[in-house]
Amino acid sequence: MRGASTEHATFTIASMAEHISCLVGMFAERKHTVPWDHLADYAAMTFQDALDLYPPGESKLAYLCGWLVHIVGDSLIKSIRPGLTMKLLDGLYTPRNRPVQDLVTYHEIGRKELGLDWPKLLRELAAAPIESVQLHAMRVTKPRGSLAANFTNAWSPEDEGLTTFVCQENRRYLRKYVERLLPEYKLTQVDDAWQCDAELSRQSGGLSYAQMVQEAQQADLRKTISQIADEASSFLDRIAAQVSALASLKD
Repeated sequence: MRGASTEHATFTIASMAEHISCLVGMFAERKHTVPWDHLADYAAMTFQDALDLYPPGESKLAYLCGWLVHIVGDSLIKSIRPGLTMKLLDGLYTPRNRPVQDLVTYHEIGRKELGLDWPKLLRELAAAPIESVQLHAMRVTKPRGSLAANFTNAWSPEDEGLTTFVCQENRRYLRKYVERLLPEYKLTQVDDAWQCDAELSRQSGGLSYAQMVQEAQQADLRKTISQIADEASSFLDRIAAQVSALASLKD
């Protein structure tokens, strides 16, 4: 907001809040929920439409894969769907164990085990453009394709502009969020020990990073992450079985 007037800044924030409130209300009130046993079919039709109705390129397919993995992962770790039994500190997914999950996944599994370059990946994610097929998946475009033919309810093309606005604001914020997140997740070596961010330690109940790793090992966090990955992979296999053009991309 540097260089902008207070009145303009206040209007911008109020306008964005109003837009987001309208969008949340729109999805909360619409009977648009897809039953879990129809999710793979819904996603397969969305993938097929992405291939048939949108310009060539694999970025839209990668975007949809990320969308599906997010749905599956969130549903499991937040106990919307049964299947995970991990108890890390005080539960499966809690404010106290969230820093432990994040830091151990970031460093022990992501960096050390898988060799991920998190800063590069997160910055690429933040810089990626919004794929228009997302609006189709959300049913806020003109109904068309296999998805519209088989899921006829809850299409609201009049909300396409509003949804686009919120997605753009979300992406704008993500760039700032990533740059805030990376320093928070950084470890600092003091003597022979690695120390994590003081605030994340406080949120976990005062655990050191070494204690976080120990707690994660005792709760078998690695197994829980594998279970989520296996479930997401199973969904993607089911989709590929329905969309023949995806089979050639699996390797």
